[in-house]
Amino acid sequence: MSDEPAKKKDELLRLLCDVESEATRVEALGQDIVRAARFTVDVVRPIRYVISQVPPEALPKDALDRQVDALRAWRVAAGEVEGSRTAVNSFNALSTAFSSAATGMIASVAFTPLLPPGVQADVDRGKSQLHQTLERFR
Repeated sequence: MSDEPAKKKDELLRLLCDVESEATRVEALGQDIVRAARFTVDVVRPIRYVISQVPPEALPKDALDRQVDALRAWRVAAGEVEGSRTAVNSFNALSTAFSSAATGMIASVAFTPLLPPGVQADVDRGKSQLHQTLERFR
């Protein structure tokens, strides 16, 4: 008898661990982007208000130069982040495709006859957790 199914199962388990770790890093990156963008929006508003109220001669030239340079650099960086939109869209599509395939696999395993009762309980528990996760992201 071939041990191919066992090797594939081991490979799948390794990939699942790797993907979980990578997804955690990608999520942290996304949160960093969101936090930095929100911070920028929140800082820009009061600064823009103050600058709009102050006469130009009251603004130190070196401070104006630093702000203009900093905002230009920020816009370049923001453009680079926005340039990754295609990769983000592909990532979203692949995440959805993976979850669909995983749901199908779990469903087929759940209806496999001859699973020992303890294994069936574990499968049912995992299926329930997957269902709850999918409901959260509807």
